[in-house]
Amino acid sequence: MAAAPGMSQQDVEIKVFQEFLQSYNRLTQDCFRHCVNDFTSRKVSKVETDCASRCVDKYLNTTQRISQRFQEYNSAMNESVMSQK
Repeated sequence: MAAAPGMSQQDVEIKVFQEFLQSYNRLTQDCFRHCVNDFTSRKVSKVETDCASRCVDKYLNTTQRISQRFQEYNSAMNESVMSQK
């Protein structure tokens, strides 16, 4: 993340960490809502554990793929701009 005018390095780091926490919280909330259905037991069932693992794996794989596609797009745009100069 590039620093905005007037932002110190510490401000940038705090902003990045806040964005990470928001993403983490969204992931845990979504997977919890999707996977945990039985509140009659204190133990987490194998079905819930497996579901949560699949949910996290899917989220991470999707995030990685989106990031990879964004980098490819960004590289293509940079090459296009450089070829026009």
